[in-house]
Amino acid sequence: MICSQCDQSNSDSAKFCSGCGAELSAASNAVVSAANDSEAFYKAAVGAHNQAYYLRRFSEFDAAGKAGASWHWPAFFISFYWLLYRKMWLYALIYFVLTLLLFLLNVAGAFTNSGIREIALILCGALWILPPIYANALYYNRCKKNIVVAKASSPDPQKQLAALSAKGGVSQVALVVLLFFVISFIVGIIAAIALPAYQDYTARAHLATAKAIGRSAATSAMSYYYEHERFPASLQEAGFTTPLSPTVKAINLNARNGAVSVTLSGSRLIEGRVLLFTPSVDLDNPSIGECTIQNDPADRVPRYFPPPCSRQP
Repeated sequence: MICSQCDQSNSDSAKFCSGCGAELSAASNAVVSAANDSEAFYKAAVGAHNQAYYLRRFSEFDAAGKAGASWHWPAFFISFYWLLYRKMWLYALIYFVLTLLLFLLNVAGAFTNSGIREIALILCGALWILPPIYANALYYNRCKKNIVVAKASSPDPQKQLAALSAKGGVSQVALVVLLFFVISFIVGIIAAIALPAYQDYTARAHLATAKAIGRSAATSAMSYYYEHERFPASLQEAGFTTPLSPTVKAINLNARNGAVSVTLSGSRLIEGRVLLFTPSVDLDNPSIGECTIQNDPADRVPRYFPPPCSRQP
């Protein structure tokens, strides 16, 4: 026996519905017991959620003799979710694949000068507009197909309706998928904010370590000059023994002017850039001099290289 309130299948001897608790009277089941009553089958196929809306639409399609264009707001805003919610698995898969392909076309068009991106944008608009126009028709045809299958499965009308109720209705898989996308979206936003900030922090930390090593080497070269009145041939001769960190790929000394160049490593944001420390040999005002940056085609100096380092013209 099928409950007319929630379409729950119950035993023939039951007086109350096991699903909603409604009384299972003979009057309420008179319609359900009739095998040729299309409304009862539509109710079983649609389920209790938004049943009145779909019954009205299906009645219009039956009167017209075919399904036609209409408008469905849920399918406009959440097409993929609605397809899953109404158990239209194949259409949901097709929609997902098309969405993915159009996304890839947009990405490909962004790196080419062809009209791929314009075509992809037009197709995206079509994929957004067409589902709500034909959503009711698609769902109507699916319910009709399920009804035909249910009627062929058994000669007993109640078993037909029970099978139709099990196959129709709505699915909570859509809720799980929606939560997955929402969580993924939130994680993506957090990652988009946190990852660049972490990369900036790492680049500046690596730079600070490299600057300290470079200044230490330049100080050793300058001290050697004041003691021997010439610059050393190498940093080893200058007495520089500080071990290099992973942030320094190489460190070199120019024996002619005592300039120390530090090639950076450890972060792709500053990889290959060179810090140059040129010591001053003014006896009245000895100093290491200004730190300048070489080999910086990406012009990242204002962002990653704080004073006293400046870009070399």
